[in-house]
Amino acid sequence: MKEVDISQLTVDAASLTSAIAAIQWLSANQLSTTNRVDTLNELFGLIAAVRCLAEKHAADIEEFELKLLLENKKSLPR
Repeated sequence: MKEVDISQLTVDAASLTSAIAAIQWLSANQLSTTNRVDTLNELFGLIAAVRCLAEKHAADIEEFELKLLLENKKSLPR
């Protein structure tokens, strides 16, 4: 089991927020330009990156939750 802590989860969540903001900005401000193919390629790249970040974050959240459950189970009286 890899070590996941709340600080890293917070950083990952902030990264996702920034990436989604970049997608929003690009789609609102750049898709109206004449160079649409390049802009679409950038948008697709950002979307792929956000998906990877989201999948990693989801896996880390699951790992963190499992870690908490195991720690709570160990602390229960027998």
